[in-house]
Amino acid sequence: MKTVRKVIRQPDGIVIAAYTIIIIVMTWPLLLHFDTHILGPFKTDNFELLWKMWWVPHAVFEQGQNPFLVPTVYYPSGYELVLGELTPLHTFLLAPLTWLTNEVVTYNVSFFVSAPLSGWLVYRLAQRWLSALAPENKQLVLYTAFFAGAAFAFSAYRIQKGIGGHLNLIPTQFVILAFLGLDRWLDERRLRDVVLAGLGFALGALSSWYYLYIPLLILPIYLLLRVGSLTTFVRDRRTWLAALIVAMIVGGLVIPFALPYLRFDQTSDGIPLGQASFWSASPIDYLLPNPGHPLWGGLVQRVLWPFPGDMPLEFMIPALDLVTLIFGVWAWRRLEGQRWRALRWSIIAAFLLSLGPVFHLSRLPLGVPMPAALVRLILPGADNLRTWGRFSLFVTFGMSLMAAGGLLLWLREATPNRQRISIVIAVVALLFINWGGSAELVDTKPRPVDLWLNEQPDDFAVMQYPIESALTGSSVFYARFHNKPIIYATGTFFNLQFVEQHSDIVAFPDSVAQQALLERDVRYVLVDTTNLEEADFTLEDVERQSWLRHIITLGEQQVYEILPT
Repeated sequence: MKTVRKVIRQPDGIVIAAYTIIIIVMTWPLLLHFDTHILGPFKTDNFELLWKMWWVPHAVFEQGQNPFLVPTVYYPSGYELVLGELTPLHTFLLAPLTWLTNEVVTYNVSFFVSAPLSGWLVYRLAQRWLSALAPENKQLVLYTAFFAGAAFAFSAYRIQKGIGGHLNLIPTQFVILAFLGLDRWLDERRLRDVVLAGLGFALGALSSWYYLYIPLLILPIYLLLRVGSLTTFVRDRRTWLAALIVAMIVGGLVIPFALPYLRFDQTSDGIPLGQASFWSASPIDYLLPNPGHPLWGGLVQRVLWPFPGDMPLEFMIPALDLVTLIFGVWAWRRLEGQRWRALRWSIIAAFLLSLGPVFHLSRLPLGVPMPAALVRLILPGADNLRTWGRFSLFVTFGMSLMAAGGLLLWLREATPNRQRISIVIAVVALLFINWGGSAELVDTKPRPVDLWLNEQPDDFAVMQYPIESALTGSSVFYARFHNKPIIYATGTFFNLQFVEQHSDIVAFPDSVAQQALLERDVRYVLVDTTNLEEADFTLEDVERQSWLRHIITLGEQQVYEILPT
């Protein structure tokens, strides 16, 4: 206990504890429902990931079968996990935790630990860099380093990813670990820093392939501008040893999970250019007042989102809070030295890549090709990146460091009391600006219809309509409760293929769907009435079909039995 208390009293322990308290408060009351609820309000990608986190340990530990193929999903063909985001960190590496608890606990553990770890690693990096600006004022260095960690850990990028259910993109700590390991190795040439960089690369990739491509494209720019003499650097044996160690770590951990994707990539045309362009950032996105804020977010969205419905969260993630933006821009030319210059160009590179293959002004494409278009052509797998706006992660990280440097320069001559008060105000202001409102939780319990299906005897398959509600993470997740095969699935590459290849199934409630469903052993059709007004058929259209018989209504699910031909 004495050792624990000693650690907690250390600056690092205090910083981690502070970031932990902040994330608990910002997501309250999630901690009270740790094993039953996740952060909402959506049931989309988060439920798809929950299902995969349940499936892998279920397949490995309970059924002893290949977890990469799910025979009861997209029945009777079976569903390959590589048709969507696999995120092996959560599905495979954390499988023992899921097996011992449940997938909801694992989901929330991964979510909660990421904020303090991401903030702490940025804090440690900022502490190293800022010490050179004020070596005589250690307290100010610690204060501004704390600001840097908070600006990143509670940025719009991370908050909106949490709300959107993109758990695979929450472990940003690994991207920072890769950068920190590289930066320390460049200073000290220690083997352990190489290992840290390699682990950051590998674990980031195992969380999301975006977190492989982001450091892969950005860190070489930082490296080239940071080393000084490139000739000396290349001739140094330690350089090649470090590169070999990183390659071995990344290869050993990532290749087993990358091979199925490489096989799939040979048969895939990649993400269409139009989609990759649409899901890119615009320069305006970085300057927006938080579009997800409960006070002014609605106004921002009405002005800048010219389409029906709410602005997608992907267009909210680049937004820099006013504090980080002002101090980051103010410090841009004032922070001198090789590492700051390298960071500036790295931020610029990440910013340009976040704009995607075609330049947009707000959501208006201007037809100007951008660097991402070239990357899509020459880098293997890059044409499968749909959302280039996620490169804003590194912009947010870099600007957090810049803003901390600006704060330190601004407060360097201030009294200690003014320094403390200013940092508190800055941190509180950025937390308020990035705040997404009261946390909305989503219950993960089964629907009444799932319990009813589970009680039905015999073996049969299930289909759900409208088709848009079937091809979602929640519909696949709920199938784990009723234990019946489903003929649909969901995934980045799967949904479009399903609609194109199964026009007969999609034609429901037209009778052309009857034979296609019967051939796949479907007995019951679920009609989800939650958003039926957006479907291309009505409940009355379904009732008029002579080949369907209404069985029961359970909540928002209408259950129909398919009559034989």
